Amino acid sequence: MHAVFMINGRLDDVEKFFKWMDTRMGMMPFKNPKLHPSMKDKNGNILAEGVQPIDMAIRHGLFGTWEMTFPEGHKDEVLTTLRFQHQPGAGTKYNQVLLKAKLLALRKLLSCEPIPEFNTDKEMLLPDGLMENLRIIPIGVRYDEVREVGSFGLVHESI
Repeated sequence: MHAVFMINGRLDDVEKFFKWMDTRMGMMPFKNPKLHPSMKDKNGNILAEGVQPIDMAIRHGLFGTWEMTFPEGHKDEVLTTLRFQHQPGAGTKYNQVLLKAKLLALRKLLSCEPIPEFNTDKEMLLPDGLMENLRIIPIGVRYDEVREVGSFGLVHESI
């Protein structure tokens, strides 16, 4: 899954935030339909399905956007941490309508889906004050297809 957003703030604060988020890991579920022997549990049994750790990553997007890539199972905590539950608003009613129209156009241009419903009870642990001087403007999300990836024949989200 990809969370697409724009961010502004002091450059050093933005870089600290990106470095912190770029070092996070998530557990991605997989299926092993061909029972490839490389995927074994601690007892040496071949796994038919399970989870594997994967790096979450921040990457550049188009038009000044950024994307956080992560396994879809971590949607609640990542979107809450990125403050996707807060819609940006500024100034007068006219400015708010204009901003929403611009964000909708940008979402369509970037081939993003609207922000899905998610539970805001979970949040990633962050150092104190890491996001204090940052403003994140959520754009939308992109879903990854679940398919066979790699030479092992594992089926998982193709991040």
